[in-house]
Amino acid sequence: SFDEKTTFFTREELIERFDLARVSHNPAAFDREKLEWMNGHYIREAADDRLGDLIEERLASGGTAVDRSLLDPAVPLVKERMKLLSEAPGLLRFLFEEVEPDEKAAKMLAGQTEYLSEVATRLEKVEPWSAAGIEGVLRELQEERELGARKAFQPVRAAVTGTLVSPPLFESIELLGRDRTLARLRSLRD
Repeated sequence: SFDEKTTFFTREELIERFDLARVSHNPAAFDREKLEWMNGHYIREAADDRLGDLIEERLASGGTAVDRSLLDPAVPLVKERMKLLSEAPGLLRFLFEEVEPDEKAAKMLAGQTEYLSEVATRLEKVEPWSAAGIEGVLRELQEERELGARKAFQPVRAAVTGTLVSPPLFESIELLGRDRTLARLRSLRD
C-alpha cells in the first residue's frame, strides 16, 4: 500500500510508487468484499456506452436478445447498483423477455390482484408516458390508500420486473412501455 487513504491508482502511478521494500512480510489475504467494492467503483466510473457493450455481451451470452434502444437508457439506472457485471442480467432481463415472478416476488404478489388492477387502470391514463407521470399517479394511489412505500410499490415492481430488486421503479416502468407494463399488471391472478 502507498498510504492509509489512497486506494485507487492509475497504472502509471502504481509503477511510479511501487517499492519492494513496502511489500508486507505478512501472509497475503484475499478480501473478496473489497474486490467487489472496487469493481463497483470501476463500473460506476465506466462510460455508459462501454458499460452497455459489456452488459449486452453478458445478456447475449445468457441467451437474451438485447434491444439497445432499451438498454442504453437503462445503463445509468443500474450502474449505481452493481458491484459485478454478473448482476446485470438479473436487473435488466425484464426489459427484453417476458418474466415469471421469482419466489420472493410471487410471495409479494399474493392477494394483490385488485390493487394491481387499479394500478393498471390509473397508469393507462398517464400522458405523456414518463417516469414523472408514472410516479405522480402511483404516489397519489399510495396516499389514497394510506400505504407505506413498500406496500404501495413492491407489488408493482414484482409484477412488472418479476423480482423485488430492479432499477428504479418509475424509470423501469417508463422503459418497459405502457402496453407491456399494463399487460403484466393485468396478467396476475390470485
